[in-house]
Amino acid sequence: MPAVGACPGRWEPSRCHVVDLDLCRALKRNLASSQVCCVNFLLPLAGDPAALTELLRGIDADVVGVDPIVHQGRSSLVEFEWVGFDGALEGGRRYQHLYDSPTSAFNETAPFVDWLWEPFYQLMRLRLLADRMVATGVTEGQRVDEARVVVVCPKANEGYRLAVQKTPLAARRPPGATVEDIVRTGLRDPTSLAVVAQDDLVAQLRGGPVASGLSSWLAYHSLRYGW
Repeated sequence: MPAVGACPGRWEPSRCHVVDLDLCRALKRNLASSQVCCVNFLLPLAGDPAALTELLRGIDADVVGVDPIVHQGRSSLVEFEWVGFDGALEGGRRYQHLYDSPTSAFNETAPFVDWLWEPFYQLMRLRLLADRMVATGVTEGQRVDEARVVVVCPKANEGYRLAVQKTPLAARRPPGATVEDIVRTGLRDPTSLAVVAQDDLVAQLRGGPVASGLSSWLAYHSLRYGW
């Protein structure tokens, strides 16, 4: 990425930090934006395999390392997708044949149409993408044996974590059910979805062997986000 300047809300311990303004312009300017938070969290670690490995151990203690995605001559440890940036996703039924597939991760205890409500729709879509990665690989040369969808959400964000009772999936459960519980109920393997908090992932890094090399990153997150 070209070093072309600074972007509001971006992690920038020094003025010489590499910043991609084209990427920044694609992000909301809201300081509470989950998109900005995502970039602040992952992009500074994109060139640090040891830090990424330690981060992933906060999700799965069996992680031993990370491999880059290699495609068309480009290698990357971190990739981003801005869902719905060019407009709301439409035509959700185009995924129904994948949902109904014998190789789908879903157990079909709920009809497909019940998943067409947020945040369940995006989680279904991501889980189907994970199924595709297992079936065809991340790229032609990179096979995948197992894929897990991980939602990173602040502990205090109960507006996301607690399911809206009026949605069809939540209506099947007692009041107070979480999004994680409801989605896991619909999966053949409930462990193929995990919901973790930034607080816990940062704590994993603070207490790990990479902490000294991440001092400015850790200080920034403590100051800005409080985790």
